[in-house]
Amino acid sequence: MARAPVEMAAQEDLPESDRLADFPHPRHSMDIFGHDQAQKIFATSLQSGRLHHAWLLTGPEGIGKATFAYHCTRHLLGKSGAGDIQGQQSDRLVAGLVHPRLLLIRRPYDPKTKKFTASIPVDEVRRLRPFVGKTAEAGSWRVVLIDNANELNVSAANALLKVLEEPPRQTVFFLIAPEPGRLLATIRSRCRALALEPVTGDAFARAMQHAWSGRDEPATADLSSDRLAHLAAISGGSVRRALVLADNDGEALFQRVDALFEQLPDIDWVEVRALAEELSVPGQDGRFHLVLELVLQKIAALAKARATDNGHQVDLDQARRLISDPMVASWAELWETIARQKAETQALNLDRKSLILSVFSGLSKNATPEMSR
Repeated sequence: MARAPVEMAAQEDLPESDRLADFPHPRHSMDIFGHDQAQKIFATSLQSGRLHHAWLLTGPEGIGKATFAYHCTRHLLGKSGAGDIQGQQSDRLVAGLVHPRLLLIRRPYDPKTKKFTASIPVDEVRRLRPFVGKTAEAGSWRVVLIDNANELNVSAANALLKVLEEPPRQTVFFLIAPEPGRLLATIRSRCRALALEPVTGDAFARAMQHAWSGRDEPATADLSSDRLAHLAAISGGSVRRALVLADNDGEALFQRVDALFEQLPDIDWVEVRALAEELSVPGQDGRFHLVLELVLQKIAALAKARATDNGHQVDLDQARRLISDPMVASWAELWETIARQKAETQALNLDRKSLILSVFSGLSKNATPEMSR
């Protein structure tokens, strides 16, 4: 006998830590843009009857890992056994985050402080126990989605590990982790890693147009093929970053950051201070975080180019000019430091101007001009 419809609750009234501004949340996208190989791998595993209980979805920020996870979730929950919630009703319940066999774990929002928690606390992971403690119905899947697993605090990560060590029946975990190396090795060892690649070509263009048209208040934007190609290039194939670029005068910011890297190891402190002053003004949250993301993206590209001697020619030339062989590890450490400081500044509302000045000071100290080697 089919179940009665589940009443939809007001789950989207509060801000969501895994949603970008007023763009549609990944769970509302019925399409995946790119990632054909990842889809084949998951489908093959499911069809084999030996679906792994935990999937670690890796790859750069904003390339569609959450969209992929929700696509797999809808497939699993919508084709369960007889007498279960199926089809379009199941899809609607997933979209509303009220499906009884879906548990989403993410940084919660505190209405009193009007802020998100700095990390995913252990209390969020403890919700797993009653969720997986229920008897799984024959032929029915349950899904736990963690977005993002890099934000688990130490206690939360250990609590998750205990569940993964004795995986419950008919339950699939999706752990979204842009930086899998920061997860506990014991968690990684219990997951099947699935690396998603940056979005390119037609898939990138369709993803951008889909996201832009789905905004709460759609605005006119130049999404010509030339601009989309430029956004794809400077975003590194991250649709999320490209949306932020397109919505925050990002191309101009990219040029300013790029010019500062071109000058290294010298620093135009007049320009850096001017940029820091601009980004410290209230209402500049999006541009502040974008500048730091651009800096992190550039550091990662240069460090990778120097370590592997592979990458875009511009990055290779800059890396050879600025990074001596002994300094490759220092640039990786600089990336870690800036990423941590960015998170702390956001969580604790620290001084943004000081962080921007510190970032470029660190870049100057780590840059080794070719002539001095």
